[in-house]
Amino acid sequence: KMAHPEWSVVHSDFEARREPKLEEIGVETRSLNFVTEPIGNEEFDLVTAFEVIEHVSYPAFIETVENVRKALRPGGYFLFTTPDFDSPLVRCFDFYNAYAPHHLLLFGGEWLSKFFGDTSRGFDIVKVATAADLLDDYESYFGYYRSTAPTFQQQASADLLLRLLKNPDNRDLLIEQKCGSEIIMLLRKM
Repeated sequence: KMAHPEWSVVHSDFEARREPKLEEIGVETRSLNFVTEPIGNEEFDLVTAFEVIEHVSYPAFIETVENVRKALRPGGYFLFTTPDFDSPLVRCFDFYNAYAPHHLLLFGGEWLSKFFGDTSRGFDIVKVATAADLLDDYESYFGYYRSTAPTFQQQASADLLLRLLKNPDNRDLLIEQKCGSEIIMLLRKM
């Protein structure tokens, strides 16, 4: 907002609190249940959802996608991220079990591309990419998993990954092999 004062920026969450720091720079804050309440009616050029869609049920995901579509102006963009279940790294350490019951849905780039490739959803896919939040903060993620994993085998897997990922070359190799932890998808409203 500070770099682009002409932009109108809205921050929303289920229980958005008054955010004085955001208000100081002209960001509006709204409490909103984006699953059941309308986000807007062709009001936005861009809607983002970072690490959100995996936390709702499938019917809520469908409703959220529709609410986002309705909120966007024609040609507007929906940018979101979610853990990438297509990634061997995510699957090998049972990411969803490690963070249960917070992750209700499993997504991968292939499934999301098919889902949003259906033009009846009202979006065109602009770009699909992978990222490595998990690798950027591997000590926190795998350290947590090592301490909470229900079996000694899973604890050992976490320990092994912690040791391997200390080497930045190993982290770079995983990214080169498209073994990041998140899928990033940019859609344009038709």
